[in-house]
Amino acid sequence: MVRPGLAYCIIEDQAVFLDLEADRYFRLNKGTTTAFLEALTGEIKVDRTSPLILEAILVPASDAPAIDALSLGMPVTSLAIKEDGQIRLRWRLAALVVAVAVRLKLRINPNALMREGVKINWLPDVGASDGDESLTMRVRAFYWAASALPVSLNCVCRSHGLKRLLSRDDIHLVIGVRLEPFLAHCWLQQGSRVIGDDVDEVRAFTPITVIS
Repeated sequence: MVRPGLAYCIIEDQAVFLDLEADRYFRLNKGTTTAFLEALTGEIKVDRTSPLILEAILVPASDAPAIDALSLGMPVTSLAIKEDGQIRLRWRLAALVVAVAVRLKLRINPNALMREGVKINWLPDVGASDGDESLTMRVRAFYWAASALPVSLNCVCRSHGLKRLLSRDDIHLVIGVRLEPFLAHCWLQQGSRVIGDDVDEVRAFTPITVIS
């Protein structure tokens, strides 16, 4: 089985991996990808001396904890963000607290930000985030706060910060990759809908893992 903490996807017959602990990406050539897939399906025997195990890609089944894979599928729509209307002061304050927190965590411990997101013990009360109107307001408030900072936020900061502000169990952070040239991107997704990002840009990436 694939080592815990390691996620992968297949792009153009090549396995691409994300090591969340080390915060790094790598890929296998087509020949090794074939061996990797055959090992996963049990078509070839893998023991502790296998190169795939020695490279810490696979672990024997007895060593691997059960992991629930979450598959959202590719998004087809995005949450429409209305540009009109004012953003309430309490929304601005909450969004600013979150934006500063994710930026500080990126600076202090970027690996932990990717794996864990950001924990904030206090936020102004902005009510429940049920309904598209509330989601839209939170997204607009967060992007206002991000633009108010003296430094820009990358997609990891934006996604984790917005996920914290939205506080919805049905909204997940998705990480995707693409090849030639290699690029990675992360976004928020609710079912088949992208939240706070452009669906056409997101669909250029193949999902590699989902962080709930």
